[in-house]
Amino acid sequence: MTNAQKMEMLQMVFTKIFLSKLKGTNITQEVIVTNTGTFTGRGFVNDTLRGFDFTANVGDRVVELRCLEQNPNKTDQFGNLKKFALLARQGHQIMWVIDRKTNKWLGRIMDGEWKATFTPATTPANSYQPAATAGAGHPAASQTEIPIEVDELPEIPNDIGVPDYILQDIADMDEPPDWGNY
Repeated sequence: MTNAQKMEMLQMVFTKIFLSKLKGTNITQEVIVTNTGTFTGRGFVNDTLRGFDFTANVGDRVVELRCLEQNPNKTDQFGNLKKFALLARQGHQIMWVIDRKTNKWLGRIMDGEWKATFTPATTPANSYQPAATAGAGHPAASQTEIPIEVDELPEIPNDIGVPDYILQDIADMDEPPDWGNY
């Protein structure tokens, strides 16, 4: 199976998930056919999220994949909405691809575009905790912080894929905050 065929298969799953969501139909009525069989959609997280569990023969092995939409209510350990939950709430279509044998993230399709995971198949899907979310009392929180000078922050060039909500927040600022008061 070529990479183009693999991407075509993932795009088909992506389309099934988000067309079902758009139409308001039951995902369990949606079917995908791979070279190893026919698979029906299923619900995740108390049937609030749509997805598929399926297998496909990719030539040298059979892969077992789970594809599911981003949870728009996903929060970090402090109750804050996570980055991709915010993007999903803004209307972005995000589907995660997980290797079911190893339970590791492979990547995501966001608004039709494939993005391989930042740590390819090395981070278990059920245990990822970025160090940046460490709060008081967490071992990472006691590490020495490096001060950031506001004047040294880089300019953000146009059209480099920075999400609109971040650019809007920056544009709405009258002037940079006085970091010395924090």
